[in-house]
This record gives sequence, structure tokens and C-alpha cells, in this order.
Amino acid sequence: MVTKVHGLLFHYFQYNLQADMTRRQLEYEAQRVRQLMTENLGTSEQIAARHDARLQRIHMNEAEMLRLQQRHREQQVRFMKVEFRGSEIEKKS
Repeated sequence: MVTKVHGLLFHYFQYNLQADMTRRQLEYEAQRVRQLMTENLGTSEQIAARHDARLQRIHMNEAEMLRLQQRHREQQVRFMKVEFRGSEIEKKS
């Protein structure tokens, strides 16, 4: 009976040691990945700042595009008015 209990305890502790070693290895690898990401991409605050700057540039580009589209439409309307007036003048002559 004592031998059986001793064998069970041995397997239990051996399993726990293996699980602990695996956990430590995974923690080490995760830390290394975090370090590499920080080296390559910067801190999370730096990443967020770059993201916000990109969004701001996108919004500025969208606003400029809308402004240019409006200006183009206005020019088309003016051109059509001039063209229409020109055709009326030709008809009267």
C-alpha cells in the first residue's frame, strides 16, 4: 500500500514538475515575443498614436476629396449654363 501511494505521489509530482516547466517555457517565449514586438513596433502607446495619426490623415483626405468633388460639380454646372446660353444665342441668330 505504501509503495502504491509512493508511486502515485511520484507520478503526481513528476506531472506537476512537467506542467510547471512547460508553463515556465511558455511564459519565457511569450515574454520574448513581447520584447520583439516592442522592438519592432514600439510600445502600445506608440502603436496607438500611429494609428490615430493614420485615421486623422484618412479623415483629412476624405474631407479634401469631398471638397474637390463639390468644386467639380460646381464647375460642371457653370459649364453647362455657359453651353446652354451659347446654344440659345445661336438659335436666336
